[in-house]
Amino acid sequence: MVMPTSDPETVYNIVYHGRDQRRNRPSIRRYLLKKEDVVEMMSEETDFPRVYLTTAVEEDENARGGGYE
Repeated sequence: MVMPTSDPETVYNIVYHGRDQRRNRPSIRRYLLKKEDVVEMMSEETDFPRVYLTTAVEEDENARGGGYE
C-alpha cells in the first residue's frame, strides 16, 4: 500500500493536458421561425437572391412558444 506524502521520491509526476477546446466554442445557433416570418422573408425585395430554407419546414409543437424550426 502506498501512502501519499510530499516526499519527492514518492510523488507521482502528473502531467495536465490542455482542456478540450471544443468547450470554449459558442453554442450552435438555432433559429425558430414562425410561418409569418418565413412568408415575409420570401416576399422581401432585395438586391440579394431570395431567402430559402435548407431544410423542410415543419411545426415544432414542443418548441418554446411554438413555431417552425
